[in-house]
Amino acid sequence: MKQEWKPEELRATSEEIRGAVMPKSITPEMVGGTMLALVNAVGEVVNLLGKIPRGRVKVKVIVSDGTNLVSAAGAKVYIDTFAAGGVPSIAFPQQVSVVDESGECELEVPIGCKYSVYSKLDGYGASMQFVFDATYETREVVLHNLPVGVWWAIGVNVGKDDVEDWYEYRICTFDHYVSDQYGEEVQSKLAPNEYLDDASNIGLVVSTPDTCFILPEDNIADDNMAWCEMPEHMNEFAALSGIADGEESEDYNDRMSRALMDMNGNLNTCKILAHAGNSAPAALWCANLRYFDQCFMPSCGQARILNLNKAAINALIESGNADGHAYSLLGPGGCWAPFWTSTRGGLGAAYTDTFGGNVLATQRWDKRTVYALSVMQLVY
Repeated sequence: MKQEWKPEELRATSEEIRGAVMPKSITPEMVGGTMLALVNAVGEVVNLLGKIPRGRVKVKVIVSDGTNLVSAAGAKVYIDTFAAGGVPSIAFPQQVSVVDESGECELEVPIGCKYSVYSKLDGYGASMQFVFDATYETREVVLHNLPVGVWWAIGVNVGKDDVEDWYEYRICTFDHYVSDQYGEEVQSKLAPNEYLDDASNIGLVVSTPDTCFILPEDNIADDNMAWCEMPEHMNEFAALSGIADGEESEDYNDRMSRALMDMNGNLNTCKILAHAGNSAPAALWCANLRYFDQCFMPSCGQARILNLNKAAINALIESGNADGHAYSLLGPGGCWAPFWTSTRGGLGAAYTDTFGGNVLATQRWDKRTVYALSVMQLVY
């Protein structure tokens, strides 16, 4: 026979039981062996986490106005650290450090983790974002902050006629394509007592206050690929936060605004591969594009920057291709189809963009165009 449900009596009974068996403060002495073991285990975990060895990162920030070096004083260095592949998979709080007058600072990162590092200085573009493994050996990282704009960039080693054994590395930026015969072009940027000792053609660089990256050649995959294949397509990627497509508290415009603030394409790509590995073909293709660069899937924000600067980018691309390069135009006549970004959406989704400016949350197992960007460590 079905009994009548009496919530008030049940609530009172529950309160009596809690009052009888739950002390105001629980200590190991008050509980049985199982609870004591749990308390001790938590203590061991806390002690272990406190002893995680740390590696050091020495950062040098170099700021250029496109011709000469300027003071890096006040530049901020950002380090984002994450651990994946074990339990737990977590992203640590961001570290921020301000460089001294020499443009240098030092930070610590936990061994066994990966981290990204980049710098910002008011009035200039952000540096490129690099991702490294934390190691016992101190890593020295050089970050370059360039003027804001779309540039053809050349790395230059400069000497002085009147100073013996004096050399300085700079990145010279041009608003037009500069061929490999760049001697006269670069010399025009140097002071009368300076000379060009050596130079290397870096290529097409996009620099904004929030991100900086290079457009590599042949950076579109021949075949469409999934962002993540089954069964990993439902992976929550604990260290890579998602921007859900169905949150009731946000409308579409709010979600898009948050997605377009994501400038961490290189870090995102690294997190995707750390979680899914070979089951993430789009990210894997990008990461393997160049052995000497760090290549990655653009984030939603970086894809939008490409869209907003299509005209300037395509002008440089057309000049470069006329001289034998193989860059892909953005939009009609080039890359036009929806391409993956590294920005994660809600469960089972990631964002795609087009060079028509359409952003859409897409199922990760769908096959889409894969478009890669890169960064390059310019000084070692």
